[in-house]
Amino acid sequence: MLMTFSSIPMKMVRTLAEFFETVDSVTKRWEGDSNEYVDPWFRGQSSAAHKLVPSFYRIENDGEIDEDDFRDEFSLKAFPYLQQMRAEGDWESYALMQHYGLPTRLLDWSEAALVALYFAVSGTPTMNNAAVWMLHPWTLNELSMNYEWILDSGDDRVADYLPDVFTGRDDIPNDPIALQIPYNSPRITAQRGLFTIHGRKKTPLEEVMAPRSDRLVKIQIPADRVIAMRRQLYTAGVSEAALFPELGALCRDLKRHWIDDREDVAPEKSERKIKPKSHAAKRKKK
Repeated sequence: MLMTFSSIPMKMVRTLAEFFETVDSVTKRWEGDSNEYVDPWFRGQSSAAHKLVPSFYRIENDGEIDEDDFRDEFSLKAFPYLQQMRAEGDWESYALMQHYGLPTRLLDWSEAALVALYFAVSGTPTMNNAAVWMLHPWTLNELSMNYEWILDSGDDRVADYLPDVFTGRDDIPNDPIALQIPYNSPRITAQRGLFTIHGRKKTPLEEVMAPRSDRLVKIQIPADRVIAMRRQLYTAGVSEAALFPELGALCRDLKRHWIDDREDVAPEKSERKIKPKSHAAKRKKK
């Protein structure tokens, strides 16, 4: 049964199987409510305490930091680095800015539940629970713009959310919406990326969804299960190298698998270390 925390339904899971069961249960409930097929959106966060606020609005800003400065500099300097990526138009450039670490008003989401779970458990374990948010994006758009469909970034109805650089800021709508931006990089493709974009208001998305809080669910992973869940994901083929198809990600994957995550996290075995059983060792025995 889902618990309610601050009006948002919440479920605690400790295994990959429990995570799948929760996702399936929520999806079926939403499909039953609408009598339509539902493809939920998912977002993973390393701390369940973090609110659904985009990176630009998390900056301590007294007005001196302008996101259009980032957009302008990015458009001037990014081209030599694009390689397999495409930045045709403002929205595609904005999505790349988000995926490569510049502050934007976007929040990353994914069609894939396990992708979001990876992002929830991929960081250094802390005392905080991790979380995967599960969103019914059609409801968000119905609340924000009285339109219950997901819009593409090329639709005129979303144009005011990203006006030309240094213009049109007063025309940016207040409330966040869900939208699709074309896949334009191996990262976004691998992560099956989708986005919500905040308007002028900094209100956390969970507060925007409060009138329909049943359409946003927080799935929490206890702090003491983060490494175990990460190892289960690795076995399932979901890892940094899979989601960031770059050589550096592969090397970090291998280091984490063979060194960082080898501690057995079961409480009753906390004093025992797992000895790596390498492929090289197997070959020597033959």
